[in-house]
Amino acid sequence: MLQNKSRSNVLSTLFQAWCGISEKMFKVLLDLLGEKLTDSRKLSSESKLMLFLIKLKQNQTFSALGSLFSVHRTTALSTFVEVLDLAFEAVKHLLIWPSKNLIKARMPASFKSTFPECRCIIDATEVEIQKPSNVNEQVLTFSNYKGKFTMKFLVAVAPHGDIIFVSRGYGGRITDAQLSTSCGFLNYLESGDVVLADKGNRNFFLFTDYQINKIIKLCRFSLHSRGCQQERSIYSDATIQERRPSV
Repeated sequence: MLQNKSRSNVLSTLFQAWCGISEKMFKVLLDLLGEKLTDSRKLSSESKLMLFLIKLKQNQTFSALGSLFSVHRTTALSTFVEVLDLAFEAVKHLLIWPSKNLIKARMPASFKSTFPECRCIIDATEVEIQKPSNVNEQVLTFSNYKGKFTMKFLVAVAPHGDIIFVSRGYGGRITDAQLSTSCGFLNYLESGDVVLADKGNRNFFLFTDYQINKIIKLCRFSLHSRGCQQERSIYSDATIQERRPSV
């Protein structure tokens, strides 16, 4: 019995290492995808989901995945795309912009004492892509910051940790300021909202060129400092103010 338990623990650890999730969560995802994820002649629905998760976790080439699952690399590629589309449709409704009351009800004590009006924390993330064959697309997707061809997304996280907004992908050339004002994020904000953003980039998420009829405060902070410098408060009809809150 102990040997069986030990073997089960080893298999669970291997599953976590390869797929990035537990076996229990794997079954949850399988149920979530439901009957839309069907067996094919070469791969079962379980194998398709496992291939998809291994690609996300390990970023193995499709040739390597093909060898692992005994299929051609083009089959591995089409399987990944199939599961990706199904997964997007299955989980997109889980991304919800919560109300102010819900944000405050779930707000950690550290935020309540320092940023009680904080609506979310924003950051840009870039995903490396293959070099496009089209020259115009190369220009649009080359990121000077990363020195690579990338797609860039704006992500907003609530103070209690939930991801509440993910923009569509933009070419890596776009600046963070352009991204924050073009992706529709500002449409979700209300008067009095405080938005936190990393202070690492001097031109990071400036809303000042965007005409809005709301009072929105952008507080920029450093992850490597105890202090937080609120550099710009954006008003539609007032002067930009500055202050340094204590953390």
